[in-house]
Amino acid sequence: MAGALNDQMQAVNSANEEASLASQENFEIRGNEHRNALMHKLKAKLDRSSVIVLTNMVPADQVDDDLEDEIRGECSKHGSVMDVSP
Repeated sequence: MAGALNDQMQAVNSANEEASLASQENFEIRGNEHRNALMHKLKAKLDRSSVIVLTNMVPADQVDDDLEDEIRGECSKHGSVMDVSP
């Protein structure tokens, strides 16, 4: 049954990534298992983040005063950088 709900959600999402609430009103939710599966999928859409965590970039002996500027410069090639924190 959870697979059928998943198939319905994938069909709607593949047709339109930003499916409207009105187009989702025909879903049937039966029992807690279906409700939890739907809530998990909806929460995943809301959990989008623009935070990137970079780890293990350089050995400790290569950390210097220019590292923050170098990281900011490289990351800004892919979009705007709001903050670089150690």
